[in-house]
Amino acid sequence: MDFLKKVNASVLGLVVLLAFGCGGDEPEPDNTQNPDEQIFKSCRVKKMTYNGSTEFNHTYNSQGHLVATYVAGSLTETYEYNNLGKVSRHIILRSGTDTSAINTFKYNADSLVTKVISKYRLNPTDSFSISNILNIVYDSQKRRIRDSTQTFGQVNAYDTKSNYTYLTGNKVRITGFIYNTQTNSWDLSSENETTYDNQKRPNYNYNGIFGDVLNHNVVSIARTEYSAGVVTSASINTMTHTYNASGYPIESIYNTGQGVSVFKYEYDCQ
Repeated sequence: MDFLKKVNASVLGLVVLLAFGCGGDEPEPDNTQNPDEQIFKSCRVKKMTYNGSTEFNHTYNSQGHLVATYVAGSLTETYEYNNLGKVSRHIILRSGTDTSAINTFKYNADSLVTKVISKYRLNPTDSFSISNILNIVYDSQKRRIRDSTQTFGQVNAYDTKSNYTYLTGNKVRITGFIYNTQTNSWDLSSENETTYDNQKRPNYNYNGIFGDVLNHNVVSIARTEYSAGVVTSASINTMTHTYNASGYPIESIYNTGQGVSVFKYEYDCQ
């Protein structure tokens, strides 16, 4: 089931990406870094470079919606939209033409995603099978407060859920649980406390379909993992950012304590 893990990782990556692309109220830009640099109201990512070598290029349609992502020059993802301009399908490609996975999005009356159905196939001639179903619940402020995921597979089928707590100081605590089929109960699996800055996050123009959970840049993640009620690991990851005059990061350095990754961004600004 290695491919399933890759598909699930892609879905999680999409969740983060979509959340990072939230719009909404944005802070006024800090123009103290370079007074001569032009300040733009909004910027969308044109290219992201990972560790100085791998390039992620994004293309947009005439409505400004992201329609394709290319990695190292090869088409890897495409995006389709409904009549309200919301992502309806996210398609993951293998070898540029073979569709290996499809994520389909359902919305509520507030145009917030309530369900993501993910399907995959191992070979071009195979039929698609459901890999997981994600359900999302929001509070009256349209913030994600709960989600649950059913993951399917011949061997590793399991259910998970997460609760979201919004703390002062731009912090969000996400408490994760996994369903224990032997005891028919939910076991604590992880606690993440994520701290954000007040700057603008690179906008991939997904129209904020996952709400305002991650609408700024991550500066630290304190993660604790559990098994049978016992702490199995604890770590703190940090990310430092260099911003342009409009308040968008042009470089982000991610430090896990075991390694460092560098992301650089180029924008199409208006």
